[in-house]
Amino acid sequence: GEINLFEGAWRDGRFMLADGRALPAMAAPARGGALLAVRPENLRFVPAAEAIFSGRIESVNFLGGQVLYRIVGQDGRKLLAREPNSGDRAARAIGDAVGLAWSPAAAVLLEK
Repeated sequence: GEINLFEGAWRDGRFMLADGRALPAMAAPARGGALLAVRPENLRFVPAAEAIFSGRIESVNFLGGQVLYRIVGQDGRKLLAREPNSGDRAARAIGDAVGLAWSPAAAVLLEK
């Protein structure tokens, strides 16, 4: 299946990217290098002020009851986000600026 991976390290009780940003994750005993994994359905679209990552929608794929979005971040990172296709509103469009976030419980820490 699809997954978003972030390379970093568990330091001082937080998962840190090389650029110094802390990402939401549950406490873990990992030391040193690690990967943080977040499934696309666990990402949620949020206002820019609440975003962990911001970017623009690069592609939109309709998968029956869900829509899969490929987002290119401001740092060039590509993320996948999935949300229900409820039919209540139009899908987000290619080129739309979006913010993404997730809860710490949605992240899985993998030791390298």
